[in-house]
Amino acid sequence: IDKNKIHVISTPVNLKKYEKFDQAKVEANQKEFPGKNILFIGRLEPVKNLVWFLGVFKNVLEEYKNVNLIIGGSGSLEGKLKAKVKNLNLENNVKFLGRVDHDDLADFLHFCHFLVLPSVSESFGKTLIEANVCSKAVIATTTTGAQEIITDGENGFIVPIDNKQALQDRILELLNNPKLAQEMGESGKKLVTHRYGNNTQKIVELWKHLTKKG
Repeated sequence: IDKNKIHVISTPVNLKKYEKFDQAKVEANQKEFPGKNILFIGRLEPVKNLVWFLGVFKNVLEEYKNVNLIIGGSGSLEGKLKAKVKNLNLENNVKFLGRVDHDDLADFLHFCHFLVLPSVSESFGKTLIEANVCSKAVIATTTTGAQEIITDGENGFIVPIDNKQALQDRILELLNNPKLAQEMGESGKKLVTHRYGNNTQKIVELWKHLTKKG
């Protein structure tokens, strides 16, 4: 296929929406969840690999005590996840937000220290872009979507799917090096703004082009 006929355009993301947040709500979240906070936002479904990830977080907690895992979202695995949290004695460090309204998402992204997406499959991974535009570093597994968004070591880390040690090491690296996490978050904001800031316009222009050719 002629490469000039190939167009790769991601899902539209309104980046400006995530630059605005409620400082009072961010401070309230920080008060409610003291310490460092790892955020997951997404559907609570098997593809997100969260039951497995709780085991990774348990190991992280053994080496870094002052950290919480904040889980936002709803889905079929919610009951199983809560049971797993109880079984692993993680009730004091794993918090469930339930479904997060999209208008409130920026408040949680600005409050967290970084975001983790441990999925076994992602077509895109929009939450990674949303976290980056809030100047937060991200850690994700080697899914198609994550590899499209993350430049390893620049705006976050990419680790192999189902590799507990690799994910644990990268999480601890960001927990123990807040300057690195901050630098990655700042790089992430620049990177996703450049790549995805005008995505809606790109889609409009592509359809105009295709319509004109047709």
